[in-house]
Amino acid sequence: MSLEKELLGICEEYIETTEYELVHLTYRVESGRKILRVMIDKKGGVTLDDCSIVSRAFEKILDERDIIEEQYVLEVSSPGVDRPLVKLNDYERFKDNEVKITLSTPIPTINEKRLVYRGYLIGIDGELIKVKTKEDELVSIPFSSIKKANIVYQF
Repeated sequence: MSLEKELLGICEEYIETTEYELVHLTYRVESGRKILRVMIDKKGGVTLDDCSIVSRAFEKILDERDIIEEQYVLEVSSPGVDRPLVKLNDYERFKDNEVKITLSTPIPTINEKRLVYRGYLIGIDGELIKVKTKEDELVSIPFSSIKKANIVYQF
């Protein structure tokens, strides 16, 4: 099991006992430093105090379990206004929102060269993400083809 998957399991175990939702977790090297990023959400939104609470608790758990051998930076944040869509159920939960979806590779049955779709999220059908594009085209995007997706904030 990779270290990131182990960290994800530990974080999910902790989060399940709280009012928070784990949106996303990454552990990678950036500018020569190891960074563990944990993105959380909760009903009504996340405050700085929420991030501090989760950070302290998760830091304590990680220190007790001692699974990260090297020095690292722990960052806990809210998903922000351009919330990433990571889990399949996110696409149902946030339907009717404008989204931007970037694919890992084009889908030949939809458009042979297009990698980015922007439009309104209709929902899911099994493993397919339904989006009505700005061009008024209804597309079904396989969840497995999505590299990155987020809500587009409306100003």
